[in-house]
Amino acid sequence: ANRPHLLALLFNITIVDPSIPFVAVGVLGAAGLLSAETGIFQYPAIVLTMTAIQYRREVVLTMDQVEGGGEDDSLSLNEENEESDEQSSSSPSSPLSLLLKTFFTLLPRYILLVMTSVSYLLYRYTNGSLTIPDGLIRPAENPFYNKIDNGEWTYQHRIINYSYVLSLHIMKSFGVEIVGFSHEYGFDCIPEIKLPIVHQTSSTSWAMDLRVLLPLLLVVFFVGLVIWSWYGWNGQQQNKDAVKSKNQLTQQCDRIQRMLLLLTFFAWLATLFPIAGFLKVGTFVADRLVVASTFGTCIFAGRLIAVSLTTDDDDTSDDKHRSTLAIQPKTIIKHTILLYLLTNHLAKQTHNRTSEWMDEFSLLTSSLKSCPRSIKSNLEASKLYSGLVPQMLDLDKALSLIKNAHSIDP
Repeated sequence: ANRPHLLALLFNITIVDPSIPFVAVGVLGAAGLLSAETGIFQYPAIVLTMTAIQYRREVVLTMDQVEGGGEDDSLSLNEENEESDEQSSSSPSSPLSLLLKTFFTLLPRYILLVMTSVSYLLYRYTNGSLTIPDGLIRPAENPFYNKIDNGEWTYQHRIINYSYVLSLHIMKSFGVEIVGFSHEYGFDCIPEIKLPIVHQTSSTSWAMDLRVLLPLLLVVFFVGLVIWSWYGWNGQQQNKDAVKSKNQLTQQCDRIQRMLLLLTFFAWLATLFPIAGFLKVGTFVADRLVVASTFGTCIFAGRLIAVSLTTDDDDTSDDKHRSTLAIQPKTIIKHTILLYLLTNHLAKQTHNRTSEWMDEFSLLTSSLKSCPRSIKSNLEASKLYSGLVPQMLDLDKALSLIKNAHSIDP
């Protein structure tokens, strides 16, 4: 079940490079859609990633041309500083003109991706495979959507519960497990958040489902991320005196690059749309759906690490015409330790989870630990004790697991 999603992602991340031949974009894009149906949700992220890469190349090329004039151009640059911002923004090398140039350069690729995705959706629609028929999804597979089909939930119930499910997937893309590892998240593994959220348990006490705080905290985090990206990575304010037009151009271009990178990050997180509760899907919580969003997380986190390792010396340099990124020794040591701890945590987590997948007993044991009321996990574990593994034969244990599964969903 995981291979198609990995293949779709590999095909799609290949075509984000604007230097890939035009024909290859169409071929690889179609291959991604044919590998996994979730590939269609990666197309907005492909477009934004492609745009961010191409805009970065345009900015670097423009900066090289500006700096190529050497000291002879310094006087002209100082004179240009006296011009208005309106005239500067209309110049051929302004940030907005570079963004427009990027858009028109990639426009044929945008059109090709739109045509490919529309053709795919029309094909699925004409074949009647675009939606899942009502009643096909059992509570054991997607207990929340079963409540929607049966009319048990209001829209408020739906929004609150699926915002928590979506938050679980976002945290998974960050490498954080809230519920725990399980190869099958089913009935009662993630209990429903009931309304009202704050309810009275007795005459003198009240209780609140604290799980609703997770989506709220993520919203606050994302808003802070937008503000941080808009004003700059290092938190330094722009020079109010506007020292040079070259620096102004750099600052404006950097802001657009930061926002493009942030939008790229959000677009890859948007690949989690299938499990946001708007579409009917045959799964509930699935690690394979998080694969694409982790790609965006790695890009954004990698950029943050790279920027945090550097300090901008434009404001402290004696040479007004020098712009460098100097890495301080103390900064290297501090971030190396943090990077090691993070990498070690992820490596340990990956090793342990991979080891669990190598053996049925360890896999099912971990699943039952995280989701003791998972129907599939109970039934699969009963097979181990009913003779599938001779040395584990325990009919009483197998019968107990079967009865437990039957009590959950007869």
